Amino acid sequence: FLLKVPKNKTIGVLASVLLFGGAFYTFSTNDVYIWLRSISIDNAIYHISLILFMFFACCFNVLLSSKNSRKISFPILILLGIIDFGLFIGCISSKAPLCYFVEPWLLIQAILGVIFIAISFMDIAKNKSNVVWILSSNLLLITFIIDIFGLGFNLWSGFLVSKFVLILLFLVAVIIALRIIPLNFITSLEIKEKNSQLQKYRIQIMLSQIQPHFLYNTLNSIHYLCDKDPKYAKQAIGWFSTYLRKNLDSLKNDKVVSFNDELKHIEIYLKLEKMRFEDSLNIVYDIKTKDFDVPSLTIQTLIENAVNHGVGNKEEGGTVTLKTYEDASFYYVEVVDDGIGFDINAPLDEKRSHIGIQNAKERIHLAGGELIINSTIGVGTQIIIKLPKEDR
Repeated sequence: FLLKVPKNKTIGVLASVLLFGGAFYTFSTNDVYIWLRSISIDNAIYHISLILFMFFACCFNVLLSSKNSRKISFPILILLGIIDFGLFIGCISSKAPLCYFVEPWLLIQAILGVIFIAISFMDIAKNKSNVVWILSSNLLLITFIIDIFGLGFNLWSGFLVSKFVLILLFLVAVIIALRIIPLNFITSLEIKEKNSQLQKYRIQIMLSQIQPHFLYNTLNSIHYLCDKDPKYAKQAIGWFSTYLRKNLDSLKNDKVVSFNDELKHIEIYLKLEKMRFEDSLNIVYDIKTKDFDVPSLTIQTLIENAVNHGVGNKEEGGTVTLKTYEDASFYYVEVVDDGIGFDINAPLDEKRSHIGIQNAKERIHLAGGELIINSTIGVGTQIIIKLPKEDR
């Protein structure tokens, strides 16, 4: 049943329970010593292991409780930690053996243990589907209290019941470790490979965006405007600077960006291209929604292809349209042009246009989305991006 335990800090706490519990039960065995010349050191290790064993057992209980129950149990856990710390300070300041302080501590621990168990049973009453899961966090506390009861009435010597439960938990923890460690290792490798792939895509997209012909054409346009319209030229330099900075920043951005930020970058790019194509390039924005995220520069890549390889190769020019809309499950982005089109069934070549589309497709796929291409030679191209909503 512990295979359902969350695979994060809860496993670490369980490991601490087993570590200090194992130390405690090891030193409770006859003729087991770590320092033969000093019984006091062995006793100190024995009692410290007991205290830390039960503290982490209580932590284990709190971590497996519900959020509402944790609001009650967590302050009690803090109180127990203060008591344990005060126990060590009291022992050091009085120079008395730690064992003198353990008996009152056992009573306090038992009382707080009963409170933790009671809170857990409140969880069971509210959510019966988690009965086995919640009871698993109470095993050590219940057996500890049974052991204290038995010791108080001289029913047995030592913490016999807890020892058997600890052995059971140890075996279960071994199974958990054998199951989790390989999965975590494989997952870490997959994440590393995915991040490496994203970095490669960012570099390739940036290089595909800042093409030499675009730089030359933009600088030539600005050079021409310096004499004809200095005010416009100054404005164009500002656009160009912002455009370059955004592309360079994309190298450091391994996350998605808001569509609104992507749209601002697209608008700057299209203003720069409009200086070159003038009336041959028409731009239409049909934006019905902006409240979603996209991988950086992916839509920008598709817009560039529509301008340069769709409309730009058409003698009379044409129109590039950017649309966004949504339904109950997805956000949609459409990039449509009435340019020359292409054969979507033809094998991809090494042109920058195809590299850019393929990179955009991969990055959208990594973000959980889908890219759909429809194109007809002589008619134009439609590219649709489907991005799932987070609450789907």
